[in-house]
Amino acid sequence: MPHNASADADTRGKMNTMFLNDIIKIIESKSLEDLREIHLIPEQKSEISKKNWRIYNYWKN
Repeated sequence: MPHNASADADTRGKMNTMFLNDIIKIIESKSLEDLREIHLIPEQKSEISKKNWRIYNYWKN
């Protein structure tokens, strides 16, 4: 049986709000520490400090 517990409008609305808040946090970020609070899956979160992400170029300005 398919799992669709997140398919109701309230949950999807909350997911969209979380996503948009994370985008705002990324845009307003000034360092890697600012990204620690965004919602990432664990694999992404562990990789965030290991790579030279393009956002570093914006922080240097």
